Amino acid sequence: MSHAKLSARPTGPHAAEDLGHGYNIATWAAVAVCLVGFTIGTIGVVLLEWWLLVVGLVIAVLSLAVGRVLSLMGFGSYSRGEGDSPEGKDTLGIK
Repeated sequence: MSHAKLSARPTGPHAAEDLGHGYNIATWAAVAVCLVGFTIGTIGVVLLEWWLLVVGLVIAVLSLAVGRVLSLMGFGSYSRGEGDSPEGKDTLGIK
C-alpha cells in the first residue's frame, strides 16, 4: 500500500487518516531494533549479566537514531519537499 507523503504534519478533522500511521520503513526499523535491544537487555537481567543489560539498553537507545536517519533519508511519513504542504488547503488531500 502506497501513501502520499506530506512535507509537514497535517492538521484538521481528518489528520489521523493523513499520517500514514504504521506504513513507513523508518518506524518499523526503529521498533524492530528497539525490540532486539530490550530482548537482549531482558536476557541480561535474567542471567544476571549486567554487561548484557547495558548492551541491550545501548541498542534500544540507538533505535532512535536508526528511525531518525531513515526518516531523513526519505523512508519516514513525511518528505522534505515543497509544494505539498497542507497549509491553506481545505481538504488536505482527502478525497
